[in-house]
Amino acid sequence: MNTLLHTITGGWNVLYTSLIFGAGMPIIYALAMRARMTGATVTVDTDGKQHVHPTLLGNAVAALLIVIIVGIVALGITLIAASGFGKAVSFETIIPTIVDK
Repeated sequence: MNTLLHTITGGWNVLYTSLIFGAGMPIIYALAMRARMTGATVTVDTDGKQHVHPTLLGNAVAALLIVIIVGIVALGITLIAASGFGKAVSFETIIPTIVDK
């Protein structure tokens, strides 16, 4: 019974990790691109070429979401590298630290 409980717990860990890193990252990126174009104006020059002018707030929100994506990627690489060296990542403080197992 204990083995079954460990198997189910491990399966749930894999499921929510894959949702965060697998589906969550493209969703955050799509939200960043959508935020960048929210409120943007489009002008047409004399040649018929369209120019998009995003707002400052849209650019700021998009930049914040991209920084979140970069942070998640860095955390994922840290988790993989730490486990490869026989270490673990501790979240006891706000900043993740690599500690011995």
